Amino acid sequence: MELNNLISKLLQNPVNNNIDITKLIKILNIKPTYPIILVGGTNGKGSVCAYLTTILTIAGFNVGTFTSPHVFNYNERICINNKPIDNETLENTLSEIISHTDGIGLFKTFTLVAHKIFIKHKIDIAIIEVGIGGLNDITNLFEPTISAVTNVDFDHMDILGDTIDAIGYQKSGIYRQNKLAFFGGDNPPLSLINNAKAIGANLQIFGTDFGVNRHELSFDVWCKDKTFYSLP
Repeated sequence: MELNNLISKLLQNPVNNNIDITKLIKILNIKPTYPIILVGGTNGKGSVCAYLTTILTIAGFNVGTFTSPHVFNYNERICINNKPIDNETLENTLSEIISHTDGIGLFKTFTLVAHKIFIKHKIDIAIIEVGIGGLNDITNLFEPTISAVTNVDFDHMDILGDTIDAIGYQKSGIYRQNKLAFFGGDNPPLSLINNAKAIGANLQIFGTDFGVNRHELSFDVWCKDKTFYSLP
């Protein structure tokens, strides 16, 4: 089936929320062995993913990136070293996933497709953008090595809640015990801080634990242990 037809099928078919995604992941044998940086937040997720991908690619790593939405083509959602995957790879992998189920919707399907492709390409690290919230998002089913929440504001209130604390709790659901957990905005919600403490995440807050000093032609990045001066 051609790529456009596959995507049309995903968009047209009703979503079955009763499908067990965890079971489907096992059936598809999706077992990432690469580290994952999971990026959530209300705004700036895509930009953070773009920066991280570029930095790591230039450093010589084989980087897989999953973001949404796309600008021109669906291929843009899944990139290897900043280059969108080709039509044949996307079509073949989509066909494989859809052969098991076509009822989980486009975003969830593409998340599974991305990891399938990353495994095939033997990437060194994955940069993954959360879809909605974090706690119950399909991207959170794959264990992150580092988690980052850019900021918290009112978004998807019908799903995440109608207060900043409710939304902050949902977004902090991507944090993990004994792993780095970044927050990049001003005034982190108390719910986010408390949840990070409750699960034992290593929370790093912008302006307190790390930050940036901007100059006319460069900038410095600092954290508690060291400072990197005059970065271009």
